[in-house]
Amino acid sequence: MVSRGAGRRRARLIPGLIALAALLAIGIVFGAGADLTHPGPDRLTGSDVSAQLALGIQTQRGMPTPPVVSCPASEPVRTGFTFECSVTGLPSHQPQKLDVTEIDGRGHLRWKISSP
Repeated sequence: MVSRGAGRRRARLIPGLIALAALLAIGIVFGAGADLTHPGPDRLTGSDVSAQLALGIQTQRGMPTPPVVSCPASEPVRTGFTFECSVTGLPSHQPQKLDVTEIDGRGHLRWKISSP
């Protein structure tokens, strides 16, 4: 024999399970979560890279203002790809070469100022 309390709990549980199943089905159909794995950029914009590097140099060297960094207008995103930029406005007052390497396919960079 089933008590009345158990029947009421079951009556409340069933609509909740139906709603949960419906939400899961909608998520699967429309690809919820696909946005979490969105691809990175396929090209790096020179002005964005220049700004990122200038701020990095300013922070690393404790400069009051960022140096001027010039990079190619556009570079493809490829892991391990290396390209050159130039930097001026450093304490040496000489333009210097900046070696930039893409460390992954999502546009993350590693950079090094070359000796003059």
